[in-house]
Amino acid sequence: TMPPRSVEELVDRHQQIQELVGLFGQPQDPVSPIFVFGNPETAKTTTLSLLLPHLQHPHIFINCVECFSVPIIFGRIVTLLVTNGFLPQHLSSHKATAEQLVHSLSQIQHPNTTYLIFDQAERLRSLAGMVAFLLRLPELTGKNLAIILVSRLTWDKFVDKDGSIFMWPSLVLFPDNSHEALKQLLMAEVPKGADQDIFVFLADFVFSSFIPVSQSLSQLRYALNFLYHSTSRKISERKVADRLKRGYAILARTGSHCRELNWEYV
Repeated sequence: TMPPRSVEELVDRHQQIQELVGLFGQPQDPVSPIFVFGNPETAKTTTLSLLLPHLQHPHIFINCVECFSVPIIFGRIVTLLVTNGFLPQHLSSHKATAEQLVHSLSQIQHPNTTYLIFDQAERLRSLAGMVAFLLRLPELTGKNLAIILVSRLTWDKFVDKDGSIFMWPSLVLFPDNSHEALKQLLMAEVPKGADQDIFVFLADFVFSSFIPVSQSLSQLRYALNFLYHSTSRKISERKVADRLKRGYAILARTGSHCRELNWEYV
């Protein structure tokens, strides 16, 4: 699967892009904390990773799964800022204390707002006081920092978990993909060297057959990949004139097996 390579290639996310652009404002405008949330596979991280470079905003992404402790998170922030040229080389560190982080961030010289994006931010809930501290970084450093938290959970789950949070960020919801968006995403994923007619035919079958069972894009992709590799040769061996007529008989047999798959383990 080829991921989107530009903002223009994102499917059904124009409203969320407009919301984010409005919150970002001009390059040097102060930006209040932003909380981006929605179910998995709703293009939250993908949208941000394409939009920020498109707008030429200085930014770094911190994966909160990879950074599993406070010193490692703080060290990763500093290291990424050094790597991207926003801080001098001598400040790079694998681990850092809160004081060291604040000291390092206070030395950012870039005139524009610097964006710190914390992906899978729900992992931060287990670190007492962490979210509240991150939201206060612009105040503590005196620098123009924008804090963006990306999560599959809603904001109230953060507040309920950490009583020290008193700041309410701007909320940007990424809703589940619409049926039309799911279909468009499936149809656009023709593998290299594949028969496009057969692939689109199978994608249409998967969408119409399995959408009542699952609206998960990854599960629909799995079903489509399974069907394509198990039936495309059989379909391509038939004449074009009777491809559709005979294809449904083949797909019906394969499809009955797909419906029995335990989607929790796909």
